[in-house]
Amino acid sequence: LLDTVHQDLLLADQYSKLKIPHTTIRKLLSSLPPQESSMFRVDFRSTHVHYLNNLEEDAMYKRWRNNLNEILMPVFPGQLRYIRKNLYHAVYVLDPATVCGLESIDTITSLYENNFPVRFGVILYSTKFVKHMELTGGGIYSSAKENDSQNGDDISSLIIRLFIYIKENHGVKTAFQFLGNVNKLRIEGDGSLDDVPEMHHVEGAFVETVLPKVKSPPQDILLKLEREQTFKELSQEGSMFVFKLGLAKLQCCLLMNGLVFDSNQDALLNAMNDELPRIQEQVYYGHINSRTDVLDKFLSENGISRYNPQIIANGKPRFMSLSTAILGGESVLNDINYLHSPETINDLKPVTHLLAVDVATKKGVKLLHEGLRYLIEGSKGARVGMLFSANQDADLYSLLFVNVFEITASSFSHKKNALNFLDNFCSFYEQKYIFASSKAAENTQAFLDTVYELAEANGLPSNTFKSALTEVSIDQLRKHLNKVSHFLYKQLGQGFGVNAVITNGRVMFPIDESTFLSHDLHLLESVELKQRIKHIVEIVEEVNWQDIDPDTITRYVGSLLLVDDDLLHTSLSISLLGGEVFAGFSGFHKA
Repeated sequence: LLDTVHQDLLLADQYSKLKIPHTTIRKLLSSLPPQESSMFRVDFRSTHVHYLNNLEEDAMYKRWRNNLNEILMPVFPGQLRYIRKNLYHAVYVLDPATVCGLESIDTITSLYENNFPVRFGVILYSTKFVKHMELTGGGIYSSAKENDSQNGDDISSLIIRLFIYIKENHGVKTAFQFLGNVNKLRIEGDGSLDDVPEMHHVEGAFVETVLPKVKSPPQDILLKLEREQTFKELSQEGSMFVFKLGLAKLQCCLLMNGLVFDSNQDALLNAMNDELPRIQEQVYYGHINSRTDVLDKFLSENGISRYNPQIIANGKPRFMSLSTAILGGESVLNDINYLHSPETINDLKPVTHLLAVDVATKKGVKLLHEGLRYLIEGSKGARVGMLFSANQDADLYSLLFVNVFEITASSFSHKKNALNFLDNFCSFYEQKYIFASSKAAENTQAFLDTVYELAEANGLPSNTFKSALTEVSIDQLRKHLNKVSHFLYKQLGQGFGVNAVITNGRVMFPIDESTFLSHDLHLLESVELKQRIKHIVEIVEEVNWQDIDPDTITRYVGSLLLVDDDLLHTSLSISLLGGEVFAGFSGFHKA
């Protein structure tokens, strides 16, 4: 109890240093976290969605009534409502060269032909291309030639390219017919029903589909498309889109207005039943009318840019207490120099990502690189700090790598090209000292010369690096890394080799670093703002800051938001009256 009181007094002391009005401090200490919502919808809106139908425009639905109020009328169990409005968007994410993907196409076609009141669409991707992206860190290190050789015999990419060609020249319905023909020829073949389609199935389906619609031999068209790699770029962009959405790991899935389900027919019916009361409520209160784009409304309100169950799952996340570490004097957290997106360094940052990185491992450097890309892509509401660690046997290059990073963060984080320099330096380090099968046969001076060259190329003074790196103490670096390792072991139960993301105290160990992208950090930022600290940010923004340096505000408010989880979970409240601090029991209880 005394420890808790002491901790709360430290928090109150931080608030008083900010000259926050007493009324605002009371709001901070009595605030409750926003109610958590598990309603996350994947925002899949893009040109990579191929819609088969449109209930609002297609002639086949013109006899349907467009009175939305009919959705409020009672019907017999299992009876569908045939309303000429795109209320349900069933978009299947699939690889067309898999059994699951082709069976989903047959399901879509069958339901469409039976006038099922759903707008159907597909997003096509190549599993082989996605796996190549995972192995190469998103394609950053693979040349175009290597990429071509990896995907030269990729049947999935070929099917997607032929689908796009048919769609653009003969319409989307014919393109879906082509996919259905691929599955038909696969089933009629000599192999098992579980066998994936082969090249002759794809080529035969193309000829069969296109033959009635062209004058020239379809075989010639096919050979030309294969030889010229037509629509290859569009095919790869679609696969990359699925990779970034985080949906490729599900193999086949259904997005019902952005909600993620399995791809079977029963799942579709269950998804519609789940979505119905939400739509009815919106219609009843007038939030959805005849002019409302239902998909845009739902995704604008609850859309997320990436699907990662580890981040958005309903289970209770793990948190670590940062207040003692931040407010308790000397700590590795107080030594961190944070990185910011360009032109945002003076902005208050409600979200802080701490990346625990083992610099001697591929997974650690991959996580670090994604953190840099996250900032380069742009984040107005978050900053990133690094907690570097390494084992006692870490080589000199790993230690110098950490030193270069810390020099840049402490001296040049305000510079426009600082992130680009670190990104280039990280790529150099990965290629030469991490991804290489053996350490580069270079001396230390060659390593340092590359640092100086990259600095000058990005407009940073190389003299600063020369001065700092020539005076560096290797023993001090090892001591610092060892200190970080002990801190991580104390807080996380893991020391050497740990790679983790700590977002405002929320701890996440990426299950698979190869698929953890900068987009996951954007997702973490969004979820953190919506579910935990939005109310704190709103209170802080109401304060009229006077006679205080902006840097001080940034530093202390950043600490406030880092320790906010302790505020939400404490059993004590603190009242500041007449300049005196009183700690007393109140109605606080654990969230």
